[in-house]
Amino acid sequence: MPGYKKDIYSKIEALTGLKLFNSKKMTGSEKKSYRNFFKNEAGSLPGDEKLNLWYFKFIPKPVKEISRKITRYFRLSSRLLVLVSFIVGISAAGVLFYYDGSAPINVLPILAIFVILPLTLLFLSLIFSFPTTSGILSPFLQWIEGRIEALIPAYQSQNNPALNEQLNEYELVYNEPVQILFRNTLQKASAAYALGALIWMIFNVTTTDLAFSWSSTLELEGENIHNITTVMSAPWSWFLPAATVDLETVEATRFFRAGSSDIESASSGRWWSFIFMSIVVYSLFPRFLVYFYYRSRFKKILAASLVESEAGHNLLSLSGESLLIETTDKPNTGEYPEPDQTTASTETNEVIVLLWYLSELHEETVADKLNRKILSVHQISGLSPVKDDRKIAQQIAKKSAAGDHADIIVFVKFWESPNIRLERILKEIADLNKKSIIKILPLVEKQSQQNTANKRNWGSRMASLNKELGKKRIYVESERSMEIKALA
Repeated sequence: MPGYKKDIYSKIEALTGLKLFNSKKMTGSEKKSYRNFFKNEAGSLPGDEKLNLWYFKFIPKPVKEISRKITRYFRLSSRLLVLVSFIVGISAAGVLFYYDGSAPINVLPILAIFVILPLTLLFLSLIFSFPTTSGILSPFLQWIEGRIEALIPAYQSQNNPALNEQLNEYELVYNEPVQILFRNTLQKASAAYALGALIWMIFNVTTTDLAFSWSSTLELEGENIHNITTVMSAPWSWFLPAATVDLETVEATRFFRAGSSDIESASSGRWWSFIFMSIVVYSLFPRFLVYFYYRSRFKKILAASLVESEAGHNLLSLSGESLLIETTDKPNTGEYPEPDQTTASTETNEVIVLLWYLSELHEETVADKLNRKILSVHQISGLSPVKDDRKIAQQIAKKSAAGDHADIIVFVKFWESPNIRLERILKEIADLNKKSIIKILPLVEKQSQQNTANKRNWGSRMASLNKELGKKRIYVESERSMEIKALA
């Protein structure tokens, strides 16, 4: 199909386009055309591939223009991050490998900057889940969000029915596939940083007669340094012994700035191959492994996000293939309470708890914090089949009705955007039990991370959902936010 591509950014473009597309305004002839496409041309392809094909063939021109511009912002930011990291790597190597003949190059700072620091940051990033609204990615994401915020009004002013009127730039930037895309970009940037250092090192070693040594203010013995280098070189010592450092080399290359040190050029030269392999094994290679891990995860989450998007659900339902729950009630566009009403007037003694992508939480701790009788706890994560959502909604609604319409408490990660899958589950629960109250309780990494963007994002999405319900049924109780570590 002309214009159809299968690279990562084309799929991000398709997802962005589906979020921008107002599927509720499809005409009868459009639905018929789309239905024939899904049944005949798309054939037996998976749902996400069908939506990809549909996007490149049918998406209205204004929607495609916006989604392509937004995707260019993602691509530009990613490439800029990689380029800057490469330049920083070369610059840092230029400083640390600088040699003017007056004193040898100290290998300890080199190992600290190009081996220990990158490895530590990688380890911490895998252990702790840092929100993308802060940290090294935040300037890039905020820039993209600002560009989108300036871009959308020009198209909305044209009153194009194909464009989603309830568009939220926060959801376009901070959805899970885009977050993982930039986490993957971080791996490429870190690899570029190490690669820049290696290129500069090879250039310097080839064109300059360098002398390496080790020196520290701490009282370190040569044997201690040798033990460290032996452990570090274990992965390659069996097939590349020339890139290891023996005790004799360590002792011969110790440098005392206050005294006179006679550094042997032959033994000094053995350090460079050890440094080179250390950067490759501990700084470059792990990033490639994590890159392919995130790439695999990205494909799965992107496929699920395409199918779970509102437009994707509505389009696939034309051929009877949507995996998301259906609701029979038509959207109610009547009046409803103002979205700034965040606290319900009453609380029930018994509650039902829904943990959204929070499998790490302990149910006992949740019960202690709520200080109310919990009738049941329900977990939904990426491992939960989407087809079971209706069953879970029915169980929660039935349990709430049996418990005198007990409140339904939903714990969410406040730094993440509301998911269309969660919204449909909440709407299904509200439709099945019209007397129950649903309360969103935000969880944050730190209380300082709760910002107006989070409140606005969740508030506007739940207000939209309440509008469909025709009554204020869902409350975002941002003032009752808790730190996630208190419940883990």
